[in-house]
Amino acid sequence: MSSNNFRNNNDSKFAAAEFLVWAKNRLHRVAVPNPNLRKRLSGASFVTSIDLCGAIQILCLNGSKTGAFVLLRSALENYYRGLWFAYVADEGNMSRFLAGRESNTLKNLIKKVRDAKIASIDPEALAGLENKVSLLDDLAHGGIRAMNSRNLGGYEVGSSEMSENDLLILLSMSCTTIWLCLENITRTSFENEIEANQCREEGSKLFKKLLDSFKVDEG
Repeated sequence: MSSNNFRNNNDSKFAAAEFLVWAKNRLHRVAVPNPNLRKRLSGASFVTSIDLCGAIQILCLNGSKTGAFVLLRSALENYYRGLWFAYVADEGNMSRFLAGRESNTLKNLIKKVRDAKIASIDPEALAGLENKVSLLDDLAHGGIRAMNSRNLGGYEVGSSEMSENDLLILLSMSCTTIWLCLENITRTSFENEIEANQCREEGSKLFKKLLDSFKVDEG
Protein backbone atom coordinates (compact mmCIF):
# COMPACT_ATOMS: atom_id res chain seq x y z
CA MET A 1 0.00 0.00 0.00
CA SER A 2 1.45 3.36 -0.96
CA SER A 3 1.80 5.94 1.81
CA ASN A 4 -0.89 8.07 0.15
CA ASN A 5 -3.28 5.14 -0.12
CA PHE A 6 -2.52 4.14 3.46
CA ARG A 7 -3.53 7.64 4.60
CA ASN A 8 -6.61 7.50 2.35
CA ASN A 9 -7.81 4.53 4.39
CA ASN A 10 -7.85 6.41 7.68
CA ASP A 11 -11.66 6.31 7.53
CA SER A 12 -11.53 2.51 7.72
CA LYS A 13 -9.29 2.66 10.79
CA PHE A 14 -11.71 5.04 12.50
CA ALA A 15 -14.65 2.79 11.54
CA ALA A 16 -12.80 -0.19 13.04
CA ALA A 17 -12.14 1.75 16.23
CA GLU A 18 -15.90 2.23 16.57
CA PHE A 19 -16.25 -1.54 16.94
CA LEU A 20 -13.89 -1.54 19.91
CA VAL A 21 -15.59 1.38 21.62
CA TRP A 22 -18.99 -0.22 21.00
CA ALA A 23 -17.90 -3.52 22.54
CA LYS A 24 -16.29 -1.93 25.59
CA ASN A 25 -19.32 0.24 26.23
CA ARG A 26 -21.62 -2.77 26.05
CA LEU A 27 -19.43 -4.79 28.43
CA HIS A 28 -18.74 -2.00 30.92
CA ARG A 29 -19.95 -2.93 34.42
CA VAL A 30 -22.42 -5.56 33.22
CA ALA A 31 -23.07 -8.03 36.03
CA VAL A 32 -22.85 -11.74 35.22
CA PRO A 33 -25.93 -13.58 36.52
CA ASN A 34 -25.44 -16.99 38.10
CA PRO A 35 -21.62 -16.92 37.80
CA ASN A 36 -19.90 -20.28 37.34
CA LEU A 37 -16.69 -21.79 35.99
CA ARG A 38 -18.03 -22.16 32.44
CA LYS A 39 -18.92 -18.47 32.28
CA ARG A 40 -15.60 -17.48 33.83
CA LEU A 41 -13.53 -19.40 31.30
CA SER A 42 -15.62 -18.59 28.22
CA GLY A 43 -15.97 -14.93 29.18
CA ALA A 44 -12.24 -14.58 29.81
CA SER A 45 -11.53 -16.11 26.40
CA PHE A 46 -13.97 -13.80 24.59
CA VAL A 47 -12.66 -10.66 26.33
CA THR A 48 -9.04 -11.66 25.67
CA SER A 49 -9.93 -11.99 21.99
CA ILE A 50 -11.49 -8.50 22.00
CA ASP A 51 -8.35 -7.07 23.66
CA LEU A 52 -6.13 -8.69 21.02
CA CYS A 53 -8.31 -7.25 18.26
CA GLY A 54 -7.81 -3.81 19.80
CA ALA A 55 -4.04 -4.38 19.63
CA ILE A 56 -4.39 -5.38 15.96
CA GLN A 57 -5.98 -2.00 15.26
CA ILE A 58 -3.03 -0.22 16.90
CA LEU A 59 -0.59 -2.15 14.71
CA CYS A 60 -2.69 -1.34 11.63
CA LEU A 61 -2.36 2.36 12.43
CA ASN A 62 1.41 1.95 12.01
CA GLY A 63 1.24 -0.43 9.04
CA SER A 64 2.82 -3.27 11.06
CA LYS A 65 1.27 -6.28 9.38
CA THR A 66 3.56 -9.04 10.68
CA GLY A 67 2.60 -8.53 14.31
CA ALA A 68 -1.01 -7.89 13.36
CA PHE A 69 -1.36 -11.29 11.65
CA VAL A 70 0.23 -13.00 14.66
CA LEU A 71 -2.35 -11.37 16.94
CA LEU A 72 -5.19 -12.18 14.54
CA ARG A 73 -4.47 -15.89 14.83
CA SER A 74 -4.35 -15.60 18.63
CA ALA A 75 -7.57 -13.57 18.69
CA LEU A 76 -9.36 -16.23 16.64
CA GLU A 77 -8.01 -19.00 18.87
CA ASN A 78 -9.34 -17.23 21.99
CA TYR A 79 -12.72 -16.69 20.30
CA TYR A 80 -13.07 -20.37 19.43
CA ARG A 81 -11.82 -21.40 22.86
CA GLY A 82 -14.58 -19.20 24.27
CA LEU A 83 -17.14 -21.01 22.12
CA TRP A 84 -15.73 -24.36 23.19
CA PHE A 85 -15.98 -23.45 26.88
CA ALA A 86 -19.46 -21.96 26.47
CA TYR A 87 -21.05 -24.74 24.45
CA VAL A 88 -18.90 -27.87 24.25
CA ALA A 89 -16.47 -28.46 27.13
CA ASP A 90 -17.61 -30.67 30.01
CA GLU A 91 -16.58 -30.42 33.67
CA GLY A 92 -13.64 -32.73 33.05
CA ASN A 93 -12.35 -30.59 30.17
CA MET A 94 -12.55 -27.44 32.29
CA SER A 95 -10.85 -29.05 35.29
CA ARG A 96 -8.02 -30.36 33.11
CA PHE A 97 -7.66 -26.92 31.50
CA LEU A 98 -7.28 -25.30 34.92
CA ALA A 99 -4.68 -27.91 35.81
CA GLY A 100 -2.75 -27.25 32.60
CA ARG A 101 -3.58 -30.68 31.18
CA GLU A 102 -6.10 -29.68 28.49
CA SER A 103 -5.06 -27.81 25.36
CA ASN A 104 -6.39 -27.56 21.84
CA THR A 105 -5.00 -26.11 18.65
CA LEU A 106 -7.04 -23.56 16.74
CA LYS A 107 -7.93 -26.14 14.09
CA ASN A 108 -9.07 -28.62 16.74
CA LEU A 109 -11.17 -25.98 18.48
CA ILE A 110 -12.90 -25.04 15.23
CA LYS A 111 -13.59 -28.72 14.45
CA LYS A 112 -15.02 -29.38 17.93
CA VAL A 113 -17.26 -26.31 17.75
CA ARG A 114 -18.39 -27.27 14.23
CA ASP A 115 -19.10 -30.86 15.25
CA ALA A 116 -21.21 -29.63 18.18
CA LYS A 117 -23.68 -28.09 15.67
CA ILE A 118 -24.43 -25.02 17.77
CA ALA A 119 -27.62 -23.41 16.48
CA SER A 120 -26.27 -19.84 16.55
CA ILE A 121 -23.00 -20.72 14.75
CA ASP A 122 -22.83 -20.97 10.94
CA PRO A 123 -21.19 -24.35 10.11
CA GLU A 124 -20.14 -23.18 6.63
CA ALA A 125 -18.25 -20.24 8.12
CA LEU A 126 -16.48 -22.62 10.50
CA ALA A 127 -15.52 -24.97 7.69
CA GLY A 128 -14.21 -22.06 5.62
CA LEU A 129 -12.06 -20.78 8.46
CA GLU A 130 -10.77 -24.26 9.26
CA ASN A 131 -9.37 -24.39 5.73
CA LYS A 132 -7.52 -21.11 6.30
CA VAL A 133 -5.83 -22.13 9.55
CA SER A 134 -2.67 -23.36 7.79
CA LEU A 135 -2.28 -19.92 6.19
CA LEU A 136 -2.72 -18.18 9.55
CA ASP A 137 -0.21 -20.57 11.14
CA ASP A 138 2.28 -19.83 8.36
CA LEU A 139 1.91 -16.05 8.75
CA ALA A 140 2.11 -16.26 12.54
CA HIS A 141 5.12 -18.60 12.74
CA GLY A 142 7.34 -17.33 9.92
CA GLY A 143 6.56 -19.92 7.25
CA ILE A 144 7.09 -19.61 3.52
CA ARG A 145 4.11 -17.31 2.97
CA ALA A 146 5.40 -14.99 5.67
CA MET A 147 8.85 -15.06 4.06
CA ASN A 148 7.43 -14.35 0.61
CA SER A 149 5.48 -11.38 1.94
CA ARG A 150 8.81 -9.81 2.95
CA ASN A 151 11.19 -10.96 0.25
CA LEU A 152 9.53 -9.45 -2.79
CA GLY A 153 12.95 -8.72 -4.32
CA GLY A 154 14.14 -12.31 -4.33
CA TYR A 155 17.17 -12.61 -2.03
CA GLU A 156 16.82 -9.17 -0.47
CA VAL A 157 15.74 -8.98 3.15
CA GLY A 158 12.81 -6.89 2.01
CA SER A 159 10.21 -4.93 3.90
CA SER A 160 6.81 -5.96 5.16
CA GLU A 161 4.63 -3.10 4.01
CA MET A 162 0.93 -3.41 4.64
CA SER A 163 -1.02 -3.69 1.42
CA GLU A 164 -4.57 -2.52 0.90
CA ASN A 165 -5.67 -6.16 0.93
CA ASP A 166 -3.78 -6.79 4.20
CA LEU A 167 -5.57 -3.87 5.84
CA LEU A 168 -8.96 -5.06 4.61
CA ILE A 169 -8.34 -8.59 5.91
CA LEU A 170 -6.98 -7.49 9.28
CA LEU A 171 -9.63 -4.90 10.04
CA SER A 172 -12.57 -6.87 8.71
CA MET A 173 -11.58 -10.10 10.49
CA SER A 174 -10.68 -8.39 13.78
CA CYS A 175 -13.94 -6.42 13.78
CA THR A 176 -15.95 -9.53 12.93
CA THR A 177 -14.26 -11.27 15.85
CA ILE A 178 -15.10 -8.41 18.23
CA TRP A 179 -18.69 -8.53 17.01
CA LEU A 180 -19.02 -12.31 17.47
CA CYS A 181 -17.31 -12.29 20.87
CA LEU A 182 -19.68 -9.60 22.13
CA GLU A 183 -22.75 -11.42 20.80
CA ASN A 184 -21.72 -14.72 22.36
CA ILE A 185 -20.65 -13.35 25.73
CA THR A 186 -24.00 -11.55 25.92
CA ARG A 187 -25.86 -14.75 25.07
CA THR A 188 -23.90 -17.16 27.28
CA SER A 189 -22.39 -15.20 30.18
CA PHE A 190 -25.08 -12.54 30.53
CA GLU A 191 -27.92 -14.94 29.61
CA ASN A 192 -29.62 -12.27 27.53
CA GLU A 193 -30.84 -13.51 24.16
CA ILE A 194 -32.64 -10.25 23.35
CA GLU A 195 -29.49 -8.20 23.86
CA ALA A 196 -27.44 -10.80 21.95
CA ASN A 197 -29.73 -10.37 18.95
CA GLN A 198 -29.42 -6.61 19.35
CA CYS A 199 -25.64 -6.99 19.27
CA ARG A 200 -26.00 -8.90 16.00
CA GLU A 201 -28.03 -6.09 14.46
CA GLU A 202 -25.75 -3.32 15.73
CA GLY A 203 -22.65 -5.21 14.62
CA SER A 204 -24.10 -5.69 11.14
CA LYS A 205 -24.57 -1.93 10.76
CA LEU A 206 -21.07 -1.16 12.02
CA PHE A 207 -19.57 -3.79 9.70
CA LYS A 208 -21.33 -2.29 6.69
CA LYS A 209 -19.95 1.11 7.67
CA LEU A 210 -16.47 -0.41 7.90
CA LEU A 211 -16.65 -2.00 4.44
CA ASP A 212 -18.06 1.17 2.92
CA SER A 213 -15.14 3.15 4.36
CA PHE A 214 -12.42 1.34 2.39
CA LYS A 215 -10.91 3.36 -0.43
CA VAL A 216 -9.41 1.49 -3.36
CA ASP A 217 -6.20 2.76 -4.96
CA GLU A 218 -7.15 3.40 -8.59
CA GLY A 219 -3.53 4.03 -9.51
